[in-house]
Amino acid sequence: MIAAALEALPGFVLSTFLVFCRVGSCLMLIPAIGSARVPVQVRLMLCLGASVTVSASIGEFEEFRKGVPPLATLAGLVAVETGKGLFIGFMARFFFAMLQFLAEAAANAIGLSSMESSAEDGEMLPALASLITLAASALFVITDQHLEVLRALVQSYDVLAFGANLDQRAEMVNILGALAGASLLSLQVCSPFLVFGITINFVFGILNKLAPQIPVYFISAPFVIGAGLMLLYFLSDDILAIFMFRFSDWLASGQSQ
Repeated sequence: MIAAALEALPGFVLSTFLVFCRVGSCLMLIPAIGSARVPVQVRLMLCLGASVTVSASIGEFEEFRKGVPPLATLAGLVAVETGKGLFIGFMARFFFAMLQFLAEAAANAIGLSSMESSAEDGEMLPALASLITLAASALFVITDQHLEVLRALVQSYDVLAFGANLDQRAEMVNILGALAGASLLSLQVCSPFLVFGITINFVFGILNKLAPQIPVYFISAPFVIGAGLMLLYFLSDDILAIFMFRFSDWLASGQSQ
């Protein structure tokens, strides 16, 4: 019995390691878990635990039942599986990256660009953009969307078979589709601030032309910021709800394909 266990050990270890290449590279990119706010040791343990779980659910790869493959073959498998994980993780990351980008544009539109704070990746962003991206990342975990990503990783072994090379043309189409969907969704949820910024600055620009002796810029700043904060107060719940609902729909549609 011990001999049989020792004989099966290399196959199980290699299978788990190659699952870790796909799962770990994906989890290191997705929001919340892949954030710089999470210590590297914690992220590593989460990736290891998820890899063992996924490996147990899909079983041992048939190629490793006969023994350890040559080093060159194993290195090629590691590169391919890591690339697949990065491909899945990047598509999920697109949504939050575009939300962060357009939230920064929204902060500039309502005059809050000078108030900066740290974002997920350690870069300095306007406080409004940091608040929106942090809330979206928290909802990503609270609503169990990270579990949907794990489910997608498990199902990815049916679509992207182990050891099979990526279809570059098809995957590029998927990446461009995810990027287009992320851009459109982020533009939709941030558009009230952008429209507000364009409209109110247009109005104050006309007032400046009508009364050039009045320092309209200094007078308008408190009104623009105050009205923008009121707009954020009334729309913040709907913005985050729409974003998470559409993102969860994208995850579900991706799993069904």
